[in-house]
Amino acid sequence: MDLQLAGNVALVCGASKGLGRACAAALAREGARVAVCARTRETLERAAQEVGAEPIVADLSREDDRARLVAETERRLGPIDILVNNSGGPPPGGWDTHAIQVWREAVEGTFLSTVDLGRRVIPGMRARRFGRIVNLTSYGALEYIPNLLLSSSIRPSILAWTRAVAREVAADNVGLVAVCQGLFYTDRVRALVELRARQGGVTPEEALARWVAEIPMGRMGDPAELGDLVAFLASPRAAYITGTAVAIDGGILRRLICPPGRSKGRAPGTGPGRAGVVTHRSDVASGSGRRASASPRAAARVAGPARAARRHLQALDARRRRGTSLDPAPLRQGRRRRDPR
Repeated sequence: MDLQLAGNVALVCGASKGLGRACAAALAREGARVAVCARTRETLERAAQEVGAEPIVADLSREDDRARLVAETERRLGPIDILVNNSGGPPPGGWDTHAIQVWREAVEGTFLSTVDLGRRVIPGMRARRFGRIVNLTSYGALEYIPNLLLSSSIRPSILAWTRAVAREVAADNVGLVAVCQGLFYTDRVRALVELRARQGGVTPEEALARWVAEIPMGRMGDPAELGDLVAFLASPRAAYITGTAVAIDGGILRRLICPPGRSKGRAPGTGPGRAGVVTHRSDVASGSGRRASASPRAAARVAGPARAARRHLQALDARRRRGTSLDPAPLRQGRRRRDPR
């Protein structure tokens, strides 16, 4: 499948090795013009030469470096169409392991770098009416990983930012997606395996085997597998995917997602819930069936788009019956588009 990435400009952060390098390689194979960044010049230039990318040395925890990174990428390659946010994970530890300064540095390098780079490239993407931002996080953004409190505390913020911004810029054909990767045998995971071995009094091989045993697929991921996923999510082929988190984890996540829009006290498939009704998650678990009425303003926000969507589906059904082509464009402002025929 052609991902339609040829000629697009992509900036991949933290790309001198591991997952970032795999993302850069996948994008370059698809014909994108790629810039890669990292702090260490030697490893960065080697990776850039191997994948066919432009190397730019930058420390993502520094605001001036982030500004220079975007400006230099656009000077060398042109306006940025694709941004892949990726950074080294915060150090392991518990609530009292690190000084508050370490927390500040982790927030700056992991979360604020994502926010800042996004703020710098999104205006241009909106003006050109195309852009894709893929934020690499971790499955720790969805489920706490023992001894990784900094990471598990910060990464959910990236999910929230991704979801919120995606809703604001979707109408301009700019999409944001978070990737929650599981265990891939990278330098970071090797370091975590060695730490687990020391803490458990076992060999690194035993610690690795125990961790892999938690993965239903029975193996760690290949960075190339993640690179292929990111290339797809960064492409026009994935234009309708936005504001969500995509897990690539071999099945390790145990998290259950509460289906949206389910009315409590109502079995699936027995009919729609009442517009403007708020369902309490605790009520779903208890089966109490209590309801809380939303404010009139909130109800209007729900009812208007619902009516527009209903009319759009009716129009599509009518066209199917007539055997004419379908117009997939959504209705705007709750009004039916005039049929040019």
